[in-house]
Amino acid sequence: MEFQHNTLTEKVFDYLKEKIILHVYKPGERIDISKLVKELSVSPIPIREALQKLRARGLVDYKPHVGFFVHRFTAKEVAEIFDVRLVLEKFALEQGFSNLTINDLKQLVSLVNNARGKPRKVIEQYNQQIDHLLHHKIILEHAKNDFLLFLMSFINDYIEFVRHLVPRGITDFEEHVKIIKALQKKDLEAAIQALEEHIQSVKEDTLKWLEEKL
Repeated sequence: MEFQHNTLTEKVFDYLKEKIILHVYKPGERIDISKLVKELSVSPIPIREALQKLRARGLVDYKPHVGFFVHRFTAKEVAEIFDVRLVLEKFALEQGFSNLTINDLKQLVSLVNNARGKPRKVIEQYNQQIDHLLHHKIILEHAKNDFLLFLMSFINDYIEFVRHLVPRGITDFEEHVKIIKALQKKDLEAAIQALEEHIQSVKEDTLKWLEEKL
């Protein structure tokens, strides 16, 4: 892979961030700058600049005279990420609920119907689309709050990083379906409750996984 000079640091930043979020680079793993120089056909300068930006975002740690390492999230940090996510998404749902129409939910309902009865791996693939559409397009964007979108775009890196720690498959899918059904019925109270249960369930599963790994 080779990057052009234009906005080089940003491109390296995006490249490394994706590798970290998808766990291509594992938590605690040292990031080899010399290897990246060859891999990306760039000098060490934009790589170091990108790593410093990732460090500022909390995704990378730096040890003097040793190098850069992928941040290893603690149980406390993971719990805080989910707690903040819940507050912001509940607020977004409350703010945007009146803006939602049945037509807005059509694509979500179609994805759910197409996933039903399929093999587990196929359902998981559909659920990835449902997750993005439900949380980002339906809940967040319908709040019509630009600052909220800015905050969520900033913390979404942490949410995605943590989400990839523990694949939840069918459980995740069914929890999403419960939220969608409440939205279809225009039942805000049920939708908020389903959202709370979903985020709390993901939080508990992730903390349990971390506890077993420690």
